[in-house]
Amino acid sequence: MIPKDVGSIILALRLEKDISQSYLAEKCNCVQSTIARIESGKRTPSLTMLDTIGKVLAVNLIALFGDAHKPKAIATTQGLVEEMQLFVLNANRIIEQLNTRNMELEKEVKAIKERLGMD
Repeated sequence: MIPKDVGSIILALRLEKDISQSYLAEKCNCVQSTIARIESGKRTPSLTMLDTIGKVLAVNLIALFGDAHKPKAIATTQGLVEEMQLFVLNANRIIEQLNTRNMELEKEVKAIKERLGMD
């Protein structure tokens, strides 16, 4: 599941890097209003869109799922364990979503091959 605050994270990173919505939209092959809606939380981007946004903003996909782009001080071993558990949980969610999308794409490719008689 994509967190609801992903838009605000994208907005913060975009402003931090002094990138306009128009420029980001151009690089993501969408319109500026799409970026505005994502940043305001009115639209949830796909994983593919998040990946593209991450590449334009020069951050990994995980950074868009939380405060991973900000340095954190972990004071205790327990804090480190909790941070790692959260990281693994988020990574597993991303993997699950990517696997689901991969299966969907495989079905689409199979259907196209069948229509073209390339089975």
